[in-house]
Amino acid sequence: MDLTVPTKDLRPAIIAAADAVPRKTNVLPALTMVRIDAREDGVITIQGTDLELSILAEVRGTVTKAGEVCVPAQQLAEIAKETDDENTRIHVMKKGVAVVAGRSRFQLASMPATDYVGAVPAPEDVSMTVPADVLCTLASRVGGIAARDSSRGTLCGVLIESTGAALRMVATNEHQLALSEATLPDLPPATQRVVPPHLLAAAVKHLKDRGPVRVSFGGSSLSLQVASLTIRGQTVAGDYPKYADALPKMPTVVAHLPTAALLPAVRRIATVATARELKAIICRIESDTVRLWTRTPDLGSALDTINATVQGGPLTIACNVSMLVDTLARVSAEEVRVRFHGASSGILVDGRGDDPIRSLWMLMPLELEGLDLSEPEALAPPQRQRKAA
Repeated sequence: MDLTVPTKDLRPAIIAAADAVPRKTNVLPALTMVRIDAREDGVITIQGTDLELSILAEVRGTVTKAGEVCVPAQQLAEIAKETDDENTRIHVMKKGVAVVAGRSRFQLASMPATDYVGAVPAPEDVSMTVPADVLCTLASRVGGIAARDSSRGTLCGVLIESTGAALRMVATNEHQLALSEATLPDLPPATQRVVPPHLLAAAVKHLKDRGPVRVSFGGSSLSLQVASLTIRGQTVAGDYPKYADALPKMPTVVAHLPTAALLPAVRRIATVATARELKAIICRIESDTVRLWTRTPDLGSALDTINATVQGGPLTIACNVSMLVDTLARVSAEEVRVRFHGASSGILVDGRGDDPIRSLWMLMPLELEGLDLSEPEALAPPQRQRKAA
């Protein structure tokens, strides 16, 4: 095999395929490789897999000799990142593979393409077309919230649901829940699949700004495909919980706050609150303000006050400050609405504005019992010194 490809095209293809390859050292040697296939017509495919996720990228170049080979994924990706010459040549030698870019020459170990472990099979049962920016926004707003304990079954995955009128993604870990949906035409009715979070993370990283994405569901796999890149993954077996039943109804207090004021204030409180195991932030909601504070025995306290439009109250409630920061950081609207349902029921957060992608987040409060709820004293403003007569 002997091929030459423009480096600007080869680099993202190699990096994308290598992202699917496990970085662990105690895996089969074949799982540390990407497979390169070069056809006589100039089409070159590069694919990597960890058996649950596979990424296949396609580029065009000059193929002097067609063929296929497996090359160490991470080393090839690092070479691609550091190479800035116009073209990169890859050719198979008697021992190993040579990678040549300008004056740089690398010789890497290789394996026969027949030793490649194979990719996730392509699904074809149900398909739809979704704008890449919509798909990536949905995925980023629920990403990182799914449970990480493998014993939690489908809670370790993200639900992708088509209602016929909207595409929805849902993730929860029982302490947080995220729901995001977009209205789209020509969606299949009543379709649900649970997918691993790292598949959607790969989509956010590699599909953004690439154009329409063909989303295909099979019996146990999902495929996301654009013109030159395909991401496939195994779905998570089992039924997803009825998440709508977990969302509380009939709020007792509703607060509207500017996102630009609330998020920085919570982050300031977090500098002190994260020193404790519970990472508790106390919120006191009153007629026109929301006061936030925390106390830690070792570091001291933090207090902040934000003007707000409030219906109902007053209410004192506590939650995990890291989860609150994570939730508020996902809100893109200028104003955030927070709905409270008493001190022990879920807190609902959503943005208020013209965002076409509707999103809702829920986080569970902390038990107030055992927390120091006393509000720190506010420091008096500094007094101006009188000028000497």
